[in-house]
Amino acid sequence: MAVLLSLALLGAAMRHWAPDPSLQRDIGTVLLVLWLPAVGNLVAFIIARLPRRPRAANGFAATSPFKPHVNAQINPLPRADVAIALEPFGQQCTLVVGNKGFTARLAQPLAQWFDAGTAGAVELELLHPEPGLRELRPGVVFYLAAGTTAIGEGRVIPD
Repeated sequence: MAVLLSLALLGAAMRHWAPDPSLQRDIGTVLLVLWLPAVGNLVAFIIARLPRRPRAANGFAATSPFKPHVNAQINPLPRADVAIALEPFGQQCTLVVGNKGFTARLAQPLAQWFDAGTAGAVELELLHPEPGLRELRPGVVFYLAAGTTAIGEGRVIPD
C-alpha cells in the first residue's frame, strides 16, 4: 500500500511540474490514480477487523424442549409425493402469512404428521416468537411449508 501511495504522490508531482499537453503529465495522471486501489484496500482491511454482531439462530437446538406458542387447525394439502421428501426437515417448518415467513416446529416430525393425513389442532413453537405472534393472531390463515413446498393450510385458533 505504501508503494501505491508513493507512486500516486510521484504522479501528483509530475502533473504539477509537467507542461499541460505532454506525455509526462499523462503518465503523472495515471500514477495519481493509483491512490484509489490503495484506499480501497485500506478500507477493506479496516472493515475486516471490525467486530461483527452474532448471527441470529436459524434453527432450533436439537436438545431444546418443545414450548408451544401457537395453536392452529391445519389441513394437509393432498400431495402424495411430498411425504417422502419430508424426512430431512424433521420437525421444522415455515409458516407463511401473506409474504412473510416464520420458522416454526411441530411437536412431532413433519413426515409423521403428514402421513396421518388428518386435519386437526396442532401446537407450533416459533423460533422467534415476538414478531411471529404479532402476525399469527387467532383467525389468521397461513400455509405450512417444508423447504419451498407448501404441505398444509391452516388457521390460528385461540388457546
